[in-house]
Amino acid sequence: MEIDVVQVAQVATGFEQSADAIGAIAAQIATLTFGTDKAGRNYGDVGARIAAGYDGVESSFRQWGVASKDNTVRLRASVASYQDTDDAAARSIEYPAGER
Repeated sequence: MEIDVVQVAQVATGFEQSADAIGAIAAQIATLTFGTDKAGRNYGDVGARIAAGYDGVESSFRQWGVASKDNTVRLRASVASYQDTDDAAARSIEYPAGER
Protein backbone atom coordinates (compact mmCIF):
# COMPACT_ATOMS: atom_id res chain seq x y z
CA MET A 1 0.00 0.00 0.00
CA GLU A 2 1.30 3.42 -0.89
CA ILE A 3 0.14 6.70 0.54
CA ASP A 4 0.55 10.13 -0.95
CA VAL A 5 2.72 11.74 1.73
CA VAL A 6 2.30 15.20 0.22
CA GLN A 7 -1.49 14.93 0.42
CA VAL A 8 -1.39 13.60 3.98
CA ALA A 9 0.98 16.42 4.98
CA GLN A 10 -1.47 18.91 3.44
CA VAL A 11 -4.30 17.37 5.45
CA ALA A 12 -2.18 17.76 8.60
CA THR A 13 -1.60 21.41 7.73
CA GLY A 14 -5.35 21.84 7.27
CA PHE A 15 -5.96 20.33 10.71
CA GLU A 16 -3.36 22.66 12.18
CA GLN A 17 -4.95 25.73 10.59
CA SER A 18 -8.38 24.59 11.79
CA ALA A 19 -7.06 24.04 15.30
CA ASP A 20 -5.61 27.56 15.34
CA ALA A 21 -8.92 29.04 14.15
CA ILE A 22 -10.91 26.99 16.66
CA GLY A 23 -8.55 28.08 19.44
CA ALA A 24 -9.05 31.72 18.47
CA ILE A 25 -12.82 31.26 18.58
CA ALA A 26 -12.56 29.61 22.01
CA ALA A 27 -10.52 32.58 23.23
CA GLN A 28 -13.18 34.98 21.93
CA ILE A 29 -15.95 32.98 23.58
CA ALA A 30 -14.04 33.09 26.87
CA THR A 31 -14.21 36.90 26.85
CA LEU A 32 -17.99 36.89 26.62
CA THR A 33 -19.99 36.50 29.79
CA PHE A 34 -23.52 35.58 30.65
CA GLY A 35 -24.74 35.23 34.18
CA THR A 36 -27.86 35.50 36.24
CA ASP A 37 -27.38 39.27 36.44
CA LYS A 38 -27.74 39.47 32.65
CA ALA A 39 -30.82 37.24 32.66
CA GLY A 40 -32.70 39.54 35.00
CA ARG A 41 -34.10 39.16 38.47
CA ASN A 42 -37.09 37.09 37.53
CA TYR A 43 -35.04 34.52 35.63
CA GLY A 44 -32.22 33.81 38.08
CA ASP A 45 -32.50 30.02 37.98
CA VAL A 46 -32.91 29.90 34.22
CA GLY A 47 -30.07 32.40 33.83
CA ALA A 48 -27.83 30.21 35.99
CA ARG A 49 -28.58 27.18 33.81
CA ILE A 50 -27.96 29.16 30.63
CA ALA A 51 -24.69 30.49 32.07
CA ALA A 52 -23.58 26.95 32.96
CA GLY A 53 -24.39 25.77 29.44
CA TYR A 54 -22.63 28.76 27.95
CA ASP A 55 -19.50 27.98 29.96
CA GLY A 56 -19.53 24.55 28.33
CA VAL A 57 -19.39 26.08 24.84
CA GLU A 58 -15.94 27.57 25.40
CA SER A 59 -14.68 24.30 26.89
CA SER A 60 -16.06 22.32 23.95
CA PHE A 61 -14.35 24.59 21.44
CA ARG A 62 -11.08 24.35 23.36
CA GLN A 63 -11.28 20.54 23.42
CA TRP A 64 -12.08 20.49 19.69
CA GLY A 65 -8.98 22.60 19.03
CA VAL A 66 -6.81 20.32 21.15
CA ALA A 67 -8.16 17.25 19.32
CA SER A 68 -7.41 18.89 15.96
CA LYS A 69 -3.83 19.63 17.08
CA ASP A 70 -3.53 16.01 18.20
CA ASN A 71 -4.67 14.85 14.75
CA THR A 72 -2.00 17.09 13.21
CA VAL A 73 0.74 15.56 15.34
CA ARG A 74 -0.42 12.01 14.65
CA LEU A 75 -0.70 12.56 10.89
CA ARG A 76 2.77 14.09 10.71
CA ALA A 77 4.20 11.23 12.79
CA SER A 78 2.54 8.73 10.45
CA VAL A 79 4.01 10.47 7.40
CA ALA A 80 7.49 10.47 8.97
CA SER A 81 7.21 6.81 9.92
CA TYR A 82 5.95 5.88 6.46
CA GLN A 83 8.80 7.78 4.81
CA ASP A 84 11.39 6.14 7.09
CA THR A 85 9.99 2.68 6.33
CA ASP A 86 9.84 3.42 2.61
CA ASP A 87 13.42 4.73 2.61
CA ALA A 88 14.65 1.64 4.48
CA ALA A 89 12.85 -0.65 2.02
CA ALA A 90 14.34 1.23 -0.93
CA ARG A 91 17.85 0.95 0.55
CA SER A 92 17.40 -2.78 1.17
CA ILE A 93 16.41 -3.27 -2.48
CA GLU A 94 19.24 -1.07 -3.73
CA TYR A 95 21.84 -2.73 -1.47
CA PRO A 96 20.84 -6.30 -0.64
CA ALA A 97 22.31 -7.68 2.59
CA GLY A 98 26.06 -8.16 2.39
CA GLU A 99 26.63 -5.95 -0.66
CA ARG A 100 27.40 -2.65 1.07
